[in-house]
Amino acid sequence: PDHPHTLTARHHLARLLDAQGRYQESEAQHRQVLAARRRTLGGEHPDVAASLHNLAHVLARASKLDEAISTYREAIDTLRYYGFSPYFIELHNTIDNASTGHTAIAREAIKLHLDEILARGGDALVKQHWERVWTGFRALKPPPRSFVDSMKNVAFGAFLRKKEPAALY
Repeated sequence: PDHPHTLTARHHLARLLDAQGRYQESEAQHRQVLAARRRTLGGEHPDVAASLHNLAHVLARASKLDEAISTYREAIDTLRYYGFSPYFIELHNTIDNASTGHTAIAREAIKLHLDEILARGGDALVKQHWERVWTGFRALKPPPRSFVDSMKNVAFGAFLRKKEPAALY
């Protein structure tokens, strides 16, 4: 179970779980891989830095920001130990930083927009616009796998019957 190839496969599984929005499962898998890599490769190995970086990423996505920051720092320290540039991680953190990166810019744009709407139309209009913003945000999360599969089946079934998918409902 601790063979480097097995750990690489488990590392990729954790990243896949993260991409699917299954943060708790991804975090658990990343932690297990990190522990195994430290045990078998030593704490300063570049693969340990990769595990730290990806664990920090899923922690940030799960809004565990304090732990994400300290984990990113540990990944950077590990890279520096081996003479690797931590530029990628530092750039990634700068872009995604909740207080200065994309998140901060988006939050400020939404605040300015809602302030303008409040001045023009009051609370009811702000609520309406907030619902649109929130719906758009939620739309960024990919649908569950079962939904995607069912839509593929509907589309494929329609193709076989040479009908439009909407005609199947």
